[in-house]
This record gives sequence, structure tokens and C-alpha cells, in this order.
Amino acid sequence: MNLISEIFDFLMTEIDIFAENTNQIGCELMRESKYIEVDSLLRKAEKLQIFRERISELNSEWDSIFSKDEFLKINKIDEFDGDEDQTFDNKIRNNRTKLLVKFTDGTVISEKNAAITFAKTLEIIGFDKISPLGIKVNSEDLIGNEKSKKYNDTRLSGFYIRTHSSTNAKKNILDRISNEIGLNIETLVI
Repeated sequence: MNLISEIFDFLMTEIDIFAENTNQIGCELMRESKYIEVDSLLRKAEKLQIFRERISELNSEWDSIFSKDEFLKINKIDEFDGDEDQTFDNKIRNNRTKLLVKFTDGTVISEKNAAITFAKTLEIIGFDKISPLGIKVNSEDLIGNEKSKKYNDTRLSGFYIRTHSSTNAKKNILDRISNEIGLNIETLVI
């Protein structure tokens, strides 16, 4: 894989996060019996799925045009620095990471990406317990009632969670919350 493929993967992840948020909104609208809005949202979700498929096809087309060796040659990357075990993907860009969260009661949360794991963990802990801690992400409250004007959020249970941060930053925030509230949860970057 090369940097362009990594960008396609990033786009796919962002689309998946958007789709997850759309699903959450759809569930809320169904509970509120707002069927006209559900119908409108469903049409947008269908277009989103088609768009996602187009991105996937473009990614496959790109990969078929430029092999790993061609990419290295074109970008004048002759050899990997340092560790012999370093992979091509790590040379170009660090691999995407996920979170795994373990609660003392045995509950484990590890979703398809760190943003969703982070948001669901905050939901389980309780937004009402976290908000008073005053934690900020990119100068905005970690949990808000309104969508960020600058960054993508993850919407869950009617709240907007600021998930535009690195996986390590998400881990650090969860560790801080665990320490301040006394939860003793274990958070791993995987």
C-alpha cells in the first residue's frame, strides 16, 4: 500500500464514522416517530453507500495502477531506515490504530475505529459524570450539545463527542477520566 491508498483508507474510515452517526440519528428519529425525516435520511444514507462504493473502486483502481515497488521508485524511497522489521506502510505513514477499553466488570469495548470506541466508552461512563471535569479537545468541550464548527464529531445519544484527535490523545483522555472518577478502566492502543 502507498500514501494515496492510506488516504483512501482514511476517507473510508471517515465515511464509516459519518454512516455510524447517521444510523444513530435515524434511530433517534424512529423513536420519536418522525417518519418523514427518517425517509429523507434513508435516501441520503443510500447515496452515502453509493459514494463509499465509488471511493472503494477508486482505491482499487489506484492500487492496480501503482504497485508498492513503483511507488517507492517514483518517490525515491530506496530503503527503510532503522529497524529491519519496519514495514512499507510504517515508512510512509504510521498504521491506523484502534482502542480497546476494559471495564472492571469485564465489559470490553473495541469498535472498528478509535473514535467510535472512544464515544461509546464515554457514553457508558456517563456524559453527566464527564462534563463537569471540563475536558477540552481542540479548545472545545469534549461533550457538547452542538456540532463543532471546525471538526468532525461523533454523535451519540443526542450529544456531540469531540473525536478529532489522535488515538493516543483519546487514550490519555480516557485514562484521565478513569483517574479523576476512580473507575480503574484499562485503555489500550492496538
